[in-house]
Amino acid sequence: MTARKDVRDRILAAAAVLFGARGLHGARTADIAKRARTTERTLFKYFPTKERSEEHTSELQSPCNLVCR
Repeated sequence: MTARKDVRDRILAAAAVLFGARGLHGARTADIAKRARTTERTLFKYFPTKERSEEHTSELQSPCNLVCR
């Protein structure tokens, strides 16, 4: 897996977990970035809005494989 894909997958996994727990509007981008072990700036580089990241979370088969450790 490339480093770029790893970062993207960690962001998506973190977003999926937080959207599930808090809903789209309750999940803060700062919390998504922290859980994904990256910065908000990097998060927005991959996904300009929370809605865009939410659209892509279905690409992951199991978000917990990446962030629920």
